[in-house]
Amino acid sequence: MSSRSRIISALSTYFALLAVSVVAAPPTADSRLATYDGPAGESYFALSLQPTKPAAPAGAQDVLVLFDTSASQAGVYREHALESLNALIGNLGNKDRVSLMAIDL
Repeated sequence: MSSRSRIISALSTYFALLAVSVVAAPPTADSRLATYDGPAGESYFALSLQPTKPAAPAGAQDVLVLFDTSASQAGVYREHALESLNALIGNLGNKDRVSLMAIDL
């Protein structure tokens, strides 16, 4: 068994245990659990949680962005990536710090 398969197997067990414990809890307006049984017998779930207390004010954040500059990301792909990058930077606070690194995958 490859290391990737062992990790996936371990995570599947963990998430299955998590799903069992979540299903046992009474549902509230702050949480939602959806399940799906696939045609091959596999089971999936999605858990949505809403905090019940307001979030504490966030301090300055350090953000690292890895931007794919490979030739395959030309044209429309590059335009969409740049739009996403601009939106991310535009939503940061005044005290947040950004490190932008170009990578060629």
